[in-house]
Amino acid sequence: MARYNGGTVYTNEKCIACNKCVTHCPILGANVSVGTADKRKILVDERKCINCGVCIDVCSHGARNYKDNINEVMEALEKGVKLSFVVDSGFFMFYGEKAYQALGYMASLGVEHVYDTSFGAEIAFWTTGKYLKDNADTPPSEKAFIINTCPSLVDAIELYHPSLVKKIIPVHSPVASTVIYAREYLNDKNDLVYLGPCVSRMSEMEEIKDRCEVKYFVSSKNLMNSLKDVEIERYERRSDITPKGMGKLSSAPGVFTEALGLFFSISEKLEFYSDLSQETFDKLEMYSKPEYEVMQPLAVEVLACHDGCLLGPGIDTEAYNAVEVFSRFANSRNKEYDVNDKLSEREQIWELINNINTEINKLKYEDFVRNYGDKYIQPYRIPESTYDEIYQTMLKDTEQKRHIDCGSCGYSTCKDMASAIAYGYSRKENCIHYMNDVMSRRYMYNQLTNLYNSEVYIGKVIQRVKTNPDKKYFICGGNVNKLGIINDIYGHSKGDAVLRMVADKLRQMVGEDGLCGYFGGGNFSVFMEYLPENINRLTSLERFDAKALGIEQPVTMRFGINIVENTDENISVMVNYSFMASRIQVSAARNTFTYFSGELKAAISHETEMISKIQKALVNDEFSILFRPKYDIASRTLVGGEVKCHWVDHEGKTYGYEEYVAIAEKNGLIQDMDIRIWTKAFETIRRWLDSSVEFPKLDIMMSMKSALDERMIEEISKLKDKYKISNHHVRFTISEKSLEYDPQRLAKRLRFIRNLGYQVAISDFGTGQSSLDVLTDGSIEVIRIDLDNLTSDEENEDRGGMVLSAISRMTQDLDVFTEADNVRNEAQAGFLKSIGINVGEGALFSEDLKEHEFVELLKNTEKSTVFEKKVSTGKIDIGRFYDSSSYESIMFEMFSGPAAIVEYDESDENLIIARINNDAAKIFSNEPLSVREFQDIFNEFIKGRGRENIRTIIDNIGIENDIVIKFRTSERTTHAEKWVQATIKELSRVDDRHIFYIQFLDITDEQLINDAIRLSNAQMAHIMQNEGCGNCFIRAWQSSNELNERPRMGVLKVSDTLSQLLGYSKEEISGWSEKEIERVIHPMERREFMNSFEKALLDENSAHEFTNKVQNKSGYFKKVKVVMTSVRLEDNSHLAYLNVVGD
Repeated sequence: MARYNGGTVYTNEKCIACNKCVTHCPILGANVSVGTADKRKILVDERKCINCGVCIDVCSHGARNYKDNINEVMEALEKGVKLSFVVDSGFFMFYGEKAYQALGYMASLGVEHVYDTSFGAEIAFWTTGKYLKDNADTPPSEKAFIINTCPSLVDAIELYHPSLVKKIIPVHSPVASTVIYAREYLNDKNDLVYLGPCVSRMSEMEEIKDRCEVKYFVSSKNLMNSLKDVEIERYERRSDITPKGMGKLSSAPGVFTEALGLFFSISEKLEFYSDLSQETFDKLEMYSKPEYEVMQPLAVEVLACHDGCLLGPGIDTEAYNAVEVFSRFANSRNKEYDVNDKLSEREQIWELINNINTEINKLKYEDFVRNYGDKYIQPYRIPESTYDEIYQTMLKDTEQKRHIDCGSCGYSTCKDMASAIAYGYSRKENCIHYMNDVMSRRYMYNQLTNLYNSEVYIGKVIQRVKTNPDKKYFICGGNVNKLGIINDIYGHSKGDAVLRMVADKLRQMVGEDGLCGYFGGGNFSVFMEYLPENINRLTSLERFDAKALGIEQPVTMRFGINIVENTDENISVMVNYSFMASRIQVSAARNTFTYFSGELKAAISHETEMISKIQKALVNDEFSILFRPKYDIASRTLVGGEVKCHWVDHEGKTYGYEEYVAIAEKNGLIQDMDIRIWTKAFETIRRWLDSSVEFPKLDIMMSMKSALDERMIEEISKLKDKYKISNHHVRFTISEKSLEYDPQRLAKRLRFIRNLGYQVAISDFGTGQSSLDVLTDGSIEVIRIDLDNLTSDEENEDRGGMVLSAISRMTQDLDVFTEADNVRNEAQAGFLKSIGINVGEGALFSEDLKEHEFVELLKNTEKSTVFEKKVSTGKIDIGRFYDSSSYESIMFEMFSGPAAIVEYDESDENLIIARINNDAAKIFSNEPLSVREFQDIFNEFIKGRGRENIRTIIDNIGIENDIVIKFRTSERTTHAEKWVQATIKELSRVDDRHIFYIQFLDITDEQLINDAIRLSNAQMAHIMQNEGCGNCFIRAWQSSNELNERPRMGVLKVSDTLSQLLGYSKEEISGWSEKEIERVIHPMERREFMNSFEKALLDENSAHEFTNKVQNKSGYFKKVKVVMTSVRLEDNSHLAYLNVVGD
C-alpha cells in the first residue's frame, strides 16, 4: 500500500470504495483497490495518474484530495523569503475583485511580483499560430495539430498514446510561457509560486524545472480558505504584466481555438473537446492515420475539465457563483471583440500580433519551443486463458455472465474488470454479481468442503426422490475416524485439509448423478441410485491416502448405508439412521460399511430410549453412589475403596452400570453424570471428615471424555475449593477402554489434575490403544487390571496369567503401583500374591455397599493400611532376608532383578550386605560369588569414593528420593572392565541404622558406546575440516505443546568450508538459531526449506537431498545442494548432519 497515494492526487480516510472514481477516470490502473473485504479503499497509483482531477470533482464523499504548498508558502514569507506569484487567469475570472484584494494582502506579507498567465496565453497564441503558419505546407503525416494547453492531456499522450506524441504542437502552454517570460525576460530571481485551479500544473513544471523552476503550487481554493478570517478588502495588487487581447479569457473552454481562429481563414477546421475519454483519443488517433489525413483539422484543443481552467479541481465550488463568473467573462469577451472587429482582415491581425511579440516585446520563438517524450510502457498482454481463469474465480461460468457489463465495479465492461484484476488494479470482490453469487453459494454450500450444507442437501435429496418415484436410492452417512487426534497432532489446518480431500474424493465418487453433503465435524453424506455399480464404487474406497498432506497413516471413515424404500419416508430421519449405522464398525486400517437393518433400528430405538431416561435421571437426581471395598490380598485387610455410580429410577428399576455408562459416553451425557457423582462423593467425604469417620483413600471414576474435556479441570478445582478434600482421601481413576484418544492430549490433561494435588489411576489397563504411552509419560501412579479382560475363559487362562505376570514385572520396574479388579476366587488371589500384586477388589472380598454399610465396615476394621507406590520409612525385619527360605527372600530372588539388601550403621560406619540375588552376582562374576566377596566389591566402591559420598547418600535419600550412582569395577575371573549403575532406595531408617535396597544394571556396553561416540566425534571433527564440501551439525527440538510450530534449532558445529561458503566466521554461525538459519535462505524458498528440513528430521537415519539458494554475508545468492541425515536423541531432540555443496 505504501507505493500508492504518493502523488499530487490522493485518497483520504473518507473513502468507502464506491468505485465512482474508477468509473470516471480516463486511465485504467490509476485507481487501485486495496484493503480487506470489510474495509476497502480505492487508492491512487501516482505512476499512472495524470492528475486531471476528475475523481476529485465526482467524489461525493470528499475522499479524493490534492496536495499543495500553502503552508510552506506562508512559512517562507514569515522567514522573509522573496516570492513571485504566477497567477492563472482563471483565478481572476473566478474571484473578480477579491482576487486582486487577496494578492494585495499576500504582497503585504512579502510577495514581490505578480504575473498574470493571460500574458503567457497571448504568447502561446502567437507561438502556436507561428508553428501552424510556418508548417502550412507540411504534409499532414508530419505536422502536429494538438494544442498544448492542458498538462493532463500531455501526460496522457506521453504515457498511454505514443502515436500522438509527435502530433502535439511543440510550443509551451500559457502557464509555462508566463514562467519563461518572468525568468528569462524579466530576470526574476525570486522563488516562483503557481496559483490557480489546475492540480496538474506541477507535472508540467517538472519539465522546465532545470530551466525555470517553479518551487511551490498553491490552489485557488486553499489560498482563499487561508485568508477567510482576514479583512482583505483594504488591499489590492494588480499584475506586473498586462495582456493586450483575448489572453485574459484563455481560462474559459474553447477560447484558445477561438483566438487562434482569428489568424486563419474561416475555412480552416478547428476543434475543441472537453474530456479525456477514450472516444476523444480515438478521434485524435484517427486523424493521425494516413487514410484519414484529409480530415485532419488545423488544430484541436483538448481539456480535461469540462469548464476549462475556469472551474478546475483547485477551485472552491462552494464559493462558485455562476452568474457573476460568466457575466465577468461575457463583459471581457465583448470588449476584446470590439477591439478586434476594427481589424477586418485576419492576416492583418496576425501581422499585428507577430509584430507586437517580436518587435515590441522582443520575444524569440525558439525560447518557447517544447519537446515531448515517449514515456509509454508496453502493458503485459493478457492471454485468453488468464481471462478464463479470472472469470472462473468470479463465478462467471457462462457467456451471459461474462457480458453483464453493468459498470457497478467502475469498469465499463466485464472484460475491463477482468483486465484490472489481472493487472492487480481491482479484485473480484468489487463485482456485485460475484458477491451475490458468493452469498448464494454460502447459503447452499459449506465453505470448507464446497459441498452442499445439510439443509440444502436434504432438500435436494427430497426433490430427487419425489421426481423419480420409480427409482431406488440409498443414503450413506460417513464419519472420519480420529479426526480430533489428527487436529491435535498435526493442527486444525491439516485437519481441514483432510476434510477437503475427503470431500473431493466423495464428489468424484458420486459423479454428476449423485449428491454429496457436509454435516459438520467429520460427517459427510452421499446419495446415489441403488445400483450394484454405485455400491461397488462406494465400497471400493478402502481408505484415503493423506501422505501428500504430510500425514503418513491412512485416513479412514466409518460408513452407514440406508436404502430408501419408498418416497414417503422422512429423509432427515433416514440420514440420521445412516449415521447411527456407521458407528457399528470402526477400523483404523480401512473404511468400514454397515447396512442399516431392523435389528439395528431396534438397538438404536433402545439407545434413544436410554438417552431419554438418562436425561430424565439427571433432572430427577436418580443417580447415587455405592462403595466397593479394596483389600490387601494376603492379609485381607481393608486398604481402600472405590466410589461407584448406581442408578435406580423412580419406579425402582436398577440399570446395569456398563450399559448406561457406554450409552452416556457415546452420546455426550457422561460429563454431566461424572460431575453429579463427583459432587456426591465429595459431599459424602466432607461429611465423614466432619464426623471423624476414619477411611482409606477412595477411587472416584472419571470417564475418558471427561478426562479429555478442558472444562472438567475447572469443575474438579471448584469441588476441591468448596469441600476442601485433599489427595490423602481421593484419587481419580480413568477407564482406558472407554474411547479412542490421543495419549499426548490425555497426558496433558492428567498433568492438570495432578497439579490440583490428586493422584491418577488407569483402570482396565491394557484394553486401550496406548497403554505404554500413559505409563512412560509419568502421569499415572497406579494401574488397575481387570481380571475379566485377561482370564475370561479357561482356554486363555494360562496365557492371561503370563500377561499379568509380565505386566507386574514391568510396572515394578517403572515404579508404578498395580491393583487387580474383579478378583472372584482364591486361585486368582493366590496367583496375584505370587507375582507381587497385593491389592484387589471383587466378589471374593465384597459386593458394592451402600454408604451406611461401608461406614459400618470401616468401624469394624481394626486399622486400615494404605498402600502407596512408595514404601514408608519405618522398621523392617532384616532377618527375613537372611533366611533364604522366607517368602521375602524367594520373591527377592525370583522377581526383583539384579539387586541387594544392604544394612548400614552410621555410628560405626559398618556396611553389611544382608542378601544379594543370583542376577546381581552374575554382573560381577561369571562364577558363583559369595556375599562376602560382593561386600568387598561394594566396600571398594563406597569407601573408595570417600566418606563424604556416604554422607551425601544418607542426607539425600528418602522415600521420595532415589540415588543413582555409576562406578567402574572388573569381572572377578576374566578381569574385564565392567561399568555398573546402582539405584539405591531406602527401605527403613531407625536412628542411625539404615536399610537400603540396591538395584544393579550392567551399563558396560552403554559406556563403551559413549566412549566410541567421543572418538567418533573427534574423527568427525577431523573429517569436517578436510572434506571438500561444507558441513555442520544442527540440533532441533520441539516440545509437545508446540506441535503446530516450527522446530527450534541451534547450530552446534560448522566446518571451515561452510564458513567460507557463507562468508561468516565459524563463531558467528555456531551461534545461529532457527531465525538466523532461515535468514540466509532465499525468501521465496524459506517455507520449502523448512518443510524439507522437517521431513528429513522425522525420517530418521535416511539421507535427504534438497536444493536451495542461500545468501552469503556480502548479500549475493548462491545455489547449493544440501544432503541431510538426522537421528533422535534420548531427550527426543534431533541431531542433524548437513553436507552443503555449492553449484
